[in-house]
Amino acid sequence: MSHAIITGGSSGIGFAMAKILVQKNCSITLLARGQDRLVLAQQALQGLCGDNNGITIHIISVDVCDPTAMHKAVNQAIEYLGTPQYVIMSAGVVNPGYFEDLKLAQFHQDMDTNYFGSLHTVQAVLPFMKTQKTGKLVFVSSAAGLIGLWGYGSYSPSKFAIRGLAQVLRGELRPHGIQVSIAFPADTDTPQFQAELPIRPKETSVIAGAAKVWSADDMAQAIMTKVDKGKFRIAPGLEIGALAIFGSLVAPVLNGWFDFLVKRKCQ
Repeated sequence: MSHAIITGGSSGIGFAMAKILVQKNCSITLLARGQDRLVLAQQALQGLCGDNNGITIHIISVDVCDPTAMHKAVNQAIEYLGTPQYVIMSAGVVNPGYFEDLKLAQFHQDMDTNYFGSLHTVQAVLPFMKTQKTGKLVFVSSAAGLIGLWGYGSYSPSKFAIRGLAQVLRGELRPHGIQVSIAFPADTDTPQFQAELPIRPKETSVIAGAAKVWSADDMAQAIMTKVDKGKFRIAPGLEIGALAIFGSLVAPVLNGWFDFLVKRKCQ
């Protein structure tokens, strides 16, 4: 039976991806900070398993920002369920706000969680996957990792950093039989998204306002379908898909459109 390790797996896109993998008869290790939410996620996934006693839902409370703790958690997960076939890095935070209002600690938090959290996960699991000579690493970036957006001065750079890491690893790990994928989800209805809405700048909401808000389940399905087809770049939706492919060409047009929206509705 295959095994998946999912950071940020107790809610949002990570949890939705766990539900898909359970239905594929995959045992799951969920890594997240909050023990209470992990237990609820574990119970929900166990409910999906039904009478299939071969599936195990393992949970570990850990902060992805702590490299030592992450190595320990990954080692524990592998000792319990074996080297994973899937490693999904969905843990993330967002601190929206005008650049001059953001505190240095917020820049560190976004980078430490979003980028270094992914880095720590890969560093911990990679020796095992290389020995196995197979597996899939799935980075969850953001549409804000394709183009810098007003109000995401700390968030967007952290998601760009994930993009760079994934591009490097795609080539380096291919000879070892390890597939690397990176997803760029648009706004998705998750607990983090709902918490962000009341505090993000008006301009950010205006720019994002016309775009579709995905459900976590739909986004997870769109991502997993492409992962299982061996795709590297995964950009669900027509708009984000076009941005991922033609970003350098369309970015000036998009920036002009964003400036127009902000001027018309916010100034």
